[in-house]
Amino acid sequence: MLKSFSSKILGIVIGIFVFVICITSAINYKLTSTDTIEVYEGLQQLALNSSYTTINITMGIEAKQHLSELQKFLSNADRDDIIAHRRILGHLTKFLQYDAAFIVYDDMGGKMISETLRSGITHYTNAPDATDFDFSKRGYYQATKSTKDFYVTTPYESAVVGMEKTISATAAMPFYRNDKFAGVIAVDISVGGFQDRFKNFERKELPSLRIFLSDANGEVFSHSDLEKIGKDGLKPLGEAIAKAVKNNKDGKISLKFQGKQKVIYYRQMPFGWIIAAEANEEDFTKAINENFIASSVLALLL
Repeated sequence: MLKSFSSKILGIVIGIFVFVICITSAINYKLTSTDTIEVYEGLQQLALNSSYTTINITMGIEAKQHLSELQKFLSNADRDDIIAHRRILGHLTKFLQYDAAFIVYDDMGGKMISETLRSGITHYTNAPDATDFDFSKRGYYQATKSTKDFYVTTPYESAVVGMEKTISATAAMPFYRNDKFAGVIAVDISVGGFQDRFKNFERKELPSLRIFLSDANGEVFSHSDLEKIGKDGLKPLGEAIAKAVKNNKDGKISLKFQGKQKVIYYRQMPFGWIIAAEANEEDFTKAINENFIASSVLALLL
């Protein structure tokens, strides 16, 4: 009878122990989940913000600064001294590595004065480019003239000699002479190397992390899987963030893409592009489970 009583007491003690372990494990799992998600989403946001900064410096801050300096030159330059124009454009492409730099005067019938990175020309001609095309009809020209502000185009396939098939974007700015609109100055910038920059922000904790860029309409033009998936395949991602941006310029969305549940943080840039960091939700879940198992084992040992 004493043995039976002892067995009951032991059973009750074991039951209480199991109950406490279960409650502790449940609380621990919840805390672990919250902490892990915060850490991993923090890493994702850090990658996004770092990527945002490097692209904004190139496409926004630096391009605007360089065009502003060109703007100052043109406000006092001899308009008929095309060689002087070409020389400063040549310096922009050579020393700042722009694909092309160009000037379009408003009263020259859309004629362009341009120099390219790969032209290799050292003896400049004192005349506009030899073409009959009216560059004042270009979208970047019309938009810049209309807004009277700095403007960045949606990336496109370059037609610059020696850089055909390169995906570039044009950063443009109006310039003035005697306080009157005189034309548009611009530089072409290749976007092909952006993904190489984003590799610096990869984290082993988030193996599925991808940084991508789209225009304001959601067309993705920079993504590490662009060649593999294609623009059409990436449409759901682009359309989702373009829709989200209409409500909030930066934020977080979730969606299912190619069979994976995605967590996406995004930010819209001052010139309209959208940059986003996507990661698979399973990266978070895996980390939570691993941390929970480690914590549970440690609790049992203690």
